[in-house]
Amino acid sequence: MEKAARPRFNGTMEQRCERWLKVFLQFNGLFLASAAVALFMPVSWMAWVHERVGLGEFPSAPIAEYLARLTSALYTVLGILLLLLARDIGRHLLIITYLAIAIPAISVSVSLMCLHLHMPLGWVISDPIASGLFCIVILMLRRQIRKQEAPGGPA
Repeated sequence: MEKAARPRFNGTMEQRCERWLKVFLQFNGLFLASAAVALFMPVSWMAWVHERVGLGEFPSAPIAEYLARLTSALYTVLGILLLLLARDIGRHLLIITYLAIAIPAISVSVSLMCLHLHMPLGWVISDPIASGLFCIVILMLRRQIRKQEAPGGPA
């Protein structure tokens, strides 16, 4: 029985950066798409998680469940979008770059709102840190890809 070939991260700098960006987007896409689970979980599970992360009792108003499921749906859509973009990095580099800038910008805005609402500090700082790292990794890899494409750049 023949072993399946493992992908190799060799080739030009541009190719390696493009492969790493693809893997990075796929990893983040799968992680975000896993939010689909919350679309179907019972409200009692949501309430349990809500209490465990330090947010107190889950509100019984229908708007709370609606917003929780809507947020999960949006994260799922974003995750699937990242998976689709990862299929052709070169073709979608502008959209990938836009997301690398827009996601941290939204995250900082939401974190400021959370700070104003007296949310737990871990909640306030974890999202901008994660999205900031997301931004840095994408923009660093993008820069290497673009360097290789620039006229007069390394061959």
